[in-house]
Amino acid sequence: MTGQERPAFVAGDQVNVTIRFAEVKSPPAAGWLTVRFGGLDHELPLSDEDVAVERVAPAEWPPEVGDLWRDADGDLWFATVKAARTGDDGRVFEGARLVMSPARETPNLYREQRISPNDLLSNLGPVALVHREPQPEPGEDGE
Repeated sequence: MTGQERPAFVAGDQVNVTIRFAEVKSPPAAGWLTVRFGGLDHELPLSDEDVAVERVAPAEWPPEVGDLWRDADGDLWFATVKAARTGDDGRVFEGARLVMSPARETPNLYREQRISPNDLLSNLGPVALVHREPQPEPGEDGE
């Protein structure tokens, strides 16, 4: 049987399994972590040396407007909205979007620098939520 004729997986194969962005359903209990992906709950044995679980984002992720987040270096970031950009003819060529703005300048950051939440997470994480403003319920006018 050639490599092209062999099925992708057969009983007895050893594989590495990566599950991206599974949601923790409950804190670890008795050495097991329950996660949800694909619409199903799965238990992972944390005591097994061949099982590795890494936090990708905290439960409060993604950021909301008004949030204050701290990166791995201890720097603070505000979640703000970058306004849409339009051309001279009025056409929108960049829509409004949520961005992360540093709270202070450092040797590596300047105050006007804005990055996407995902860039903050992947380049400067892990991150932690410091403060979140209460959000109005849908239909409330903010008064």
